[in-house]
Parts: sequence; C-alpha cells; structure tokens
Amino acid sequence: MREERRMETEIRTEELKQLELGVLCYIRDKCRENGLKYYLMYGTLIGAVRHKGFIPWDDDVDIAMFRADFMKLLSAIGADTGSHYTVLSMYNVPDYPFSLAKVVDTRTRLVQHGVIGTHEKLGAYVDIFLIDAVPDDDRAYDQLVRRVRTCSRRCYLSQRKLVLRKGQLVKDLCLALVSLPYKLFCPASKAIRKLDRVSASYESTPTKRAGIFMDTFNQKESTLTREQWADTVEMEFEGEEFTAPACYDELLRRTYGDYMQLPPKEQQVTHHDFDITWRAREAERAGR
Repeated sequence: MREERRMETEIRTEELKQLELGVLCYIRDKCRENGLKYYLMYGTLIGAVRHKGFIPWDDDVDIAMFRADFMKLLSAIGADTGSHYTVLSMYNVPDYPFSLAKVVDTRTRLVQHGVIGTHEKLGAYVDIFLIDAVPDDDRAYDQLVRRVRTCSRRCYLSQRKLVLRKGQLVKDLCLALVSLPYKLFCPASKAIRKLDRVSASYESTPTKRAGIFMDTFNQKESTLTREQWADTVEMEFEGEEFTAPACYDELLRRTYGDYMQLPPKEQQVTHHDFDITWRAREAERAGR
C-alpha cells in the first residue's frame, strides 16, 4: 500500500521537465520585467544548441546571472507573494546547505540522495550560477582560482554522504576518512559561506573579466570579458526563447570539447539522484 501511494504522488521525468521549464519561463519573465540579465549555461545551453530543448537523458536546468542581478531577482521573487515559485539561497534561508541558489516550484517536494542536508521547501528547481568579477592580473587570477577550488573541495567533502559502492570499497572508505574532519568541524553551511566570500572577493573592484567561480571546477573555461557577457543571442529551448551568450560555441568548446558529438550510449544517463513528488497529493494520501 505504501508503494502504491508513493507511485500516485511521484513525478515522472517528462512531467519534471515541464515543471522545470515553467520555472525557467518564470525567471525569464521576472528578468525582463526588472531589466536583469540571465544566460542559459552548461547542459541546458548544450540542449538549446544541439536539441532545441532538454538533452533527452538530462533532467535539470542551469542558468547564470551576475551577482548584482541575482540579488535584484531575489527581491523581485520575494515580493511576488501570489506565485507558487520561491528562491532558496544562502542569502535568504538560514543554514541553507547548497552553494547554488535555486528557484523552486513550491507545489513539489524534492529529496536529494548522496548529500548531507536538504531543505523542506526544496522542489522542482532551476539552478542559478553566480557570475563574479575576477582580477585582470593573471597571477592574482590564478591565486583566486586556487583559493576557490580549495573552498569547493571543502564544501564537497562536508556534504558528501558515506556511500560504499561495489568494486570501489577502498576508494569510498578513503574518501570517508578524508571527509570526516570536514563533517565534524566545518559544516556545509559554514564551508559554503566561505566559498561565497572568496568568490566575491573582487566584486567591488572594476575589472574587465568575470566568470562563474562557485560550485564548479571550470572557472577558467567560464571566464569571459565583460564585452562577451554583454553580447547575447536568443535561443530556442522547448518552444520558448531564452538568452545565451553570443560566444556560446567558444564557451561550450572550452568546457566540453566537441559538444555536438553525442556521448556513447552507456553515458547517456542522468547523473542526478533524487525523489520528487507532488505536495498536495502527499497531503491528500496522508489524510486517507
């Protein structure tokens, strides 16, 4: 009976994609209303270029925004009390356990596996990567990359659950031993806030370059001049139009190489591990 109820409330992949598209459209419309810039990024950008929509085996949406524009979006969505969308981030939620901000469809509930920490309001979401100012001096830039990557590793180790996989027992046990001190003395929320401070080190400094430094190890690949970030194009994604950097080909080739080539069949799988359900249906079933 419990399994039947779970199946009745569970959201399937195609339904999830439509929910995420709804979140993305909501963000786009709020950005247009408030004169803010956003960009399709990573797998979502590949999907737009190669498939004009989701990568068939993928089930998430990534965008990027300049930090100042994101803070304005945070305020705009917070003021929209009649919406079923909300923002979850370290800037408006105490003890938020993730480095990426998420715009969430509050009608749904999402539980992630393999990481420590979640949030009761987490649901179908769009991830927002922040674009930060970076130094023009190459030595200072490389130093910032090293500092951010150190902080990112600490975040990863403090969040990761102990998982023992067949054939990788020794590797997983070693990782568990390495991560234990971080779990005990550097909780995820503390590590994430340190990462945020380091990533934003140059926000008050006029620089010619900016890049995505939080929650990625591709800092150099995502660094562009401000002129490049300012030059945008509209791209089709699931029948809707969204904004992307005009230099999307250069950006994607830096990160993925020949991104137009489909990966081998065995690699065409989702890398996300979560359960997602409808909140209203859960409440309805619980009342039976």
